[in-house]
Amino acid sequence: MKRFSIVVGIFIAIISSSTVVTAGDKDRYDRRRGREDQDYRNNMDRRKAQLESLIEKTKLKLDDHKSGRQLLQDEELPTLEKRLGLLQKKLDGWREPDQEMIDRMRERDEKRLERRRSRAREF
Repeated sequence: MKRFSIVVGIFIAIISSSTVVTAGDKDRYDRRRGREDQDYRNNMDRRKAQLESLIEKTKLKLDDHKSGRQLLQDEELPTLEKRLGLLQKKLDGWREPDQEMIDRMRERDEKRLERRRSRAREF
């Protein structure tokens, strides 16, 4: 009985903590309304920063190898050089999200959410 009350107490604590939403969070994201355009722009900015960080880290590894500080394995060098080229190409092709791109991302999110809902109904 004591174990049951502990389990119920933990369950209630988890449920109540997951349903608490601050006013700022509710304004920013409402599942019924979807994400705001600015959320998509912020996500794109975050992804661009991650891409720039990956490029910088890859360049540092290659520079360290060329200077002799940190030698790479024989198969690592061509892999990193190829990765650097691909990441740079991706960054060069990057553009600021326009409304059409945001609408496509919103549609993908809605389709993804619908797939999750249908999978949840299957179980």
